[in-house]
Amino acid sequence: MFGVGVMPVRLTLSFELLVLNVACVLFGLAVIYVVTEAVSPAMGIAAASYFAGSVIAAIVGSAVVTKAGPLELLQVKE
Repeated sequence: MFGVGVMPVRLTLSFELLVLNVACVLFGLAVIYVVTEAVSPAMGIAAASYFAGSVIAAIVGSAVVTKAGPLELLQVKE
């Protein structure tokens, strides 16, 4: 069989989403800090819970997408 294995594809899909989420969380925290000029523990908890949810979603999503065969992904179900 040609191509890349399932595990490298899952890692790549997950890593791509996680890098984007880290950048967005840091940007969001920076904007909140600039606007409010204060940092509260609630902001850190909210950012951490958002990031934890995105980690779980990235792992589950990449597993679901790579579980199906290539032809199954191309077919439209009616």
